[in-house]
Amino acid sequence: MDDQSLRIAVCAAAHQLWQRGLLAGDGGLLSVQLHRRRFMVTPTGRRRADLRPEDLVGVGLSGSDLTDGRGVPTELWLPHRIAYEVGESRDDPRGRRDTPPDPSPASQSRGKFIPPPPVTGATVLATPPHVLAVLQLARSRPDAPRALVKPQRLIFAGQGLRLPLSRPDDEATLRRAFTRSAVVLIDPLGLLAIGRTPGEAVNAIEQFELAATLELAALPHTGRTSPGPTASK
Repeated sequence: MDDQSLRIAVCAAAHQLWQRGLLAGDGGLLSVQLHRRRFMVTPTGRRRADLRPEDLVGVGLSGSDLTDGRGVPTELWLPHRIAYEVGESRDDPRGRRDTPPDPSPASQSRGKFIPPPPVTGATVLATPPHVLAVLQLARSRPDAPRALVKPQRLIFAGQGLRLPLSRPDDEATLRRAFTRSAVVLIDPLGLLAIGRTPGEAVNAIEQFELAATLELAALPHTGRTSPGPTASK
């Protein structure tokens, strides 16, 4: 895509997320890679419902604005930067580290990750309400650890999906997560998805929001999810 087409794609994704209640106001962060280590991102303080192509901001890998140095707050940009760096390693055979799947029955019963795309061309951070509600539910269960001090994940057993969890400043956990998954729950920022395009990343977010909605819908009938969601190390 050319520069203008990428801008339009980002705006379309932002509008879709806002219309579907997956982000509010000027929340979230969407980005596309123009070429290696040059990106366009949604600006802070601009409502996503009203976003226009000319509103997007150009930043470097550090998240700094290429024109005035302001750019994106470090704590918000860091997970996106890690996702792009992991994507570069995946794209470069010299830096590729393939993670073999775990064939054990226990692993299969805990669901699967959505695999990352071969090329990371876009990142989308949203705040899907049902996914965040499932996280709070998992924390409130007696068998769910409350402190996210180690790499963990949410299990959507009904849909057979796993979702990695990470703090936004935990680089090691973020790198492990994006090596195996296209979607990571960044606590407390929201759900971050990667894709070849913004639309592909939005699709992944919608898939997890649907999974979370179905898990929560089961609660009135069973008193708990069956057998998930659970939080496990």
